[in-house]
Amino acid sequence: DIISRRRIERHAAGDGMAWGSESMTPREAADDMGAIVLCEYHDGMALAELSDRLYMVADVGGPWAVEVATQEDLA
Repeated sequence: DIISRRRIERHAAGDGMAWGSESMTPREAADDMGAIVLCEYHDGMALAELSDRLYMVADVGGPWAVEVATQEDLA
């Protein structure tokens, strides 16, 4: 799907940004940023919405968020 593909592509390209602090889980970091956690995955990643954009937040030595979709993508 588009979300998985973009997460892989953008993470490989080095896109994204740190969220929260190193000691936080992806969910805690998303909450800290004021994002709405839509889904948590068994591997600890979280899908979150912030400002009409979807982010996949993963723990890669600390929470790292990659934008995976905008509202226009999902329309």
